[in-house]
Amino acid sequence: MFSIALVLALAPQGGGDCRVVINEFLYDHRSTDADEFIELYNAGSSAVDIGDWVIDGEDDGFPTSTNNDFVIPTGTILAAGDYFLIANPNATNAALTSPDYAPTIASGELLENSGFNNSGTIDSIILRNAVGDVVDAVSYEAFRLQSPFVTPAYTPDPSQIEGPGIIGDNWNPRHPAVLHSWSRKRDGYDTDDNGRDFHLRIMTPGASNDPVFNVNQSLYFSDAETIGLVHGDALPKWSGTFTDPEVFDYASAGIVTPSPVDGTTTGATILRFGDAAAGSGIGNNTWLETVSSAAVVVECYVYFETALTNAGSGEYWHLGFGGTAGTYFNLPSPVWTGSFNDSADVTGAGLTFVVDDTAATLSLVDYANGSGATVLASMSAPSGWQRVRLEASESTIEVRIGGTPFQMDGTVMSGALAGGATYGGVMVGHRRQGDIGRAASPFYADSMFINGYCESFGHPTQNASGGTPRIALSGVPYTGNANLELHASGLIPNAAYFQLVGFNPGGGIDVSLALPGAVPPCLTLWVANNFIGSTINADQNGEGVRALFTPAPGQFGIKLWAQVMQVDFGLPFPIPLSASDALEIEIGSF
Repeated sequence: MFSIALVLALAPQGGGDCRVVINEFLYDHRSTDADEFIELYNAGSSAVDIGDWVIDGEDDGFPTSTNNDFVIPTGTILAAGDYFLIANPNATNAALTSPDYAPTIASGELLENSGFNNSGTIDSIILRNAVGDVVDAVSYEAFRLQSPFVTPAYTPDPSQIEGPGIIGDNWNPRHPAVLHSWSRKRDGYDTDDNGRDFHLRIMTPGASNDPVFNVNQSLYFSDAETIGLVHGDALPKWSGTFTDPEVFDYASAGIVTPSPVDGTTTGATILRFGDAAAGSGIGNNTWLETVSSAAVVVECYVYFETALTNAGSGEYWHLGFGGTAGTYFNLPSPVWTGSFNDSADVTGAGLTFVVDDTAATLSLVDYANGSGATVLASMSAPSGWQRVRLEASESTIEVRIGGTPFQMDGTVMSGALAGGATYGGVMVGHRRQGDIGRAASPFYADSMFINGYCESFGHPTQNASGGTPRIALSGVPYTGNANLELHASGLIPNAAYFQLVGFNPGGGIDVSLALPGAVPPCLTLWVANNFIGSTINADQNGEGVRALFTPAPGQFGIKLWAQVMQVDFGLPFPIPLSASDALEIEIGSF
């Protein structure tokens, strides 16, 4: 058996992942598609020679697709933590006109897309090293794999896709003023599941995917009157596919009842997420531009328009965490039973409101990686202004409707999340379908608070069976909460694992640099000082749970770190360890 203390003593500071990944890409926008790009990122702790590596464009013609292929110039070195930008040589956007590499292309398009209105099938980007091995892969517009869009059904080659692919589309209707890309939820974040790893964000070619604002370190608060916004102002730090969220007065919103915060509609304003003037089937996906979080609390007042719609039509919105949607925000069954011209594209989990010609229903839904939807709980929707509190982590989600802001009251819906890997930010989507017979009512909110309290770092080291160890917090770490638990998953079933909880002096420890060949490449320890280790047995599903202590008032503001590790004798190393990424937990008041 090895000594963790010895390993810590020998290992230098540093850390990261050995993988070069497809970190961000933009494949389509209205007009000529000149502003397309691919960004690679070195998430490792040492430079990588990516010369003669290949960007292999594929579709259902794999392996001989006519999609563009590019060979990265010989001698190209990608430094640790650096980006390599490949852009269309015809680019007009200033951020794309001086890339690291602008390959010669014949078609005018750097990346293919299967066409508008659901024609064709998926497209893929495969990153291969100089000997042809697959380093990374991503497939996009994967809704085209779902019935009835592909006839006969097409099953992608495993080298084309990770998980179900990216389900949604990205048309960029606001080009050239605003461009959105599919971006990893943080630089290098890779669970080998495209549906969980990417979300739609304002493009950042050749730079970090992480926005300046970090909800894990700063409370997000938006009440128009308090922060000095007036009707027509854009909501700070939010973006949207067709329109950004904005401030609206009550008359323009068509709402005659003031929120409990305002008390009057005279001179008061609220927040609108969605476009009430958009036509049938034209939805809007919006999101907070923030560093991703492993857990979040959202508190706000929300207006529920429960007037039923015409037969065969409906309206819906979704307040979600850890996921994304495509340009048009398509909501899948079983929450929506009507027909679509487009397919589902929602990921993550959250609160979904649907009103049609029969009922107005609130559902707590786990959309996971976009491959299906699981309704965790449902209730008849209340009317008018209601307090809404959403708490979500990587493993659990809870919503409270009604009650007192920042109190644990109101009607509760809760459930466990599949896969234990819901990670990202807060999003709101809205869409109406058909002639609803009344004015549209997008997601209207007032006095919105958003706070993250967990942030993930690093990248897991897989076990011999291909499992990816994960760690997640269940519950909100407010002082006095006796129900906090750390959940582990992706472990070897029916075997012991180590859970480390303690403090981090800054940065991870890449053990493989000190002990090359003795441990798996890029094995990183994150709980380096004063940790308290415990040994727990994983169950038959490779999962385990251990209660965390009850935070006391004197611990307010303390940041704890947690990680799980497991000995796996199937790994071909003298110290055969697999490990999760790290979880930083801040004790606070939410």
